[in-house]
Amino acid sequence: MGGNSLSKNKSGGVASTFFLFCALAVSVVFCVQLLNKPNPDDQFEELPFEAWSSKDFSHGDIILFIGRTEPLANPCEGIHWASDDPQIANVDEDGNVTGLSVGDVTITAWNESGLFAARWLVKVRKTAYLTIDDRLNKNTDLILDALRDKGVKATFFLCMDKRSSVFYLYERIKNEGHAIGNHTANHSKKDLATEYFLKDLQRMDDFLESEHGISTRFMRFPGGSSGKGRSKNHTKKILLDDGWYTMVDWTATVGDSAKKTSYSSVMTNLKRTCKDDTEIILMHNTRVSAKALPDIIDYLREEGYEFARIDDAPQVFVFGKGWLDNKNMREREYLPDVF
Repeated sequence: MGGNSLSKNKSGGVASTFFLFCALAVSVVFCVQLLNKPNPDDQFEELPFEAWSSKDFSHGDIILFIGRTEPLANPCEGIHWASDDPQIANVDEDGNVTGLSVGDVTITAWNESGLFAARWLVKVRKTAYLTIDDRLNKNTDLILDALRDKGVKATFFLCMDKRSSVFYLYERIKNEGHAIGNHTANHSKKDLATEYFLKDLQRMDDFLESEHGISTRFMRFPGGSSGKGRSKNHTKKILLDDGWYTMVDWTATVGDSAKKTSYSSVMTNLKRTCKDDTEIILMHNTRVSAKALPDIIDYLREEGYEFARIDDAPQVFVFGKGWLDNKNMREREYLPDVF
């Protein structure tokens, strides 16, 4: 029994020594790692935009319009944010970025441990809302082709047309991601008394909904909302006070409604009237605009503009009122997580 007891004591002593050695080794390794761990705040002060973190996420490119403030990601605690050029765009502590001037800027988010970083390339641009009016025709196909080829979304203010030859154009506009507004069923510039005009708007709403499954809360007067007629002004006031529709006029035009308008005059009118950071541009379903549209888009991009639908505008322009809040603005459908 004595021999067995001594053997057990020796075995127990060896095991204890082995486990003690292992524990000391793990402690030493942990301490070395702790001493060598970088201070994320110190590193970001020196090299805030280098890929120093162990896990680096790129969220790709986004377009941000001058004067707009947008969240970059879902809210998350313990995240730090920085812009590499606050003169182009700045970002607050919650990840809301504001566009200030035309240019490209990198926005970086990192967590307190310094183990994760995320980046967005934010392209700050001026805003151009292309709006195309009146009844659909063969020129609309050419306009849609140009918009598709250039990767641009526009807004079509349409009138009622039940011809089978243009039925597919309503569907094409919808399916290719453009916005649609109500330009009244008959496009009458004379019958503007409130009762008649509201019925004409409703007829167009019913047509779009029943024939094409399109619902819109945006409208434009035939010829715009300006004018001295009592009937028109009364109808305009009723519509603005009611607030169901967002009324949209324009701030720039290509002047394409005259029969003998030329390509050169369209480009001249565009350059003459399109000057501000945000422009709502009036066009029509005309042959000259269809021909000029690729060059219109190229020119505006060279001038620092990018394009959006009118239902993405935080404000719209109304003659005699200026810029008004858009109560029917689309909500952003998706925000990513930071990491």
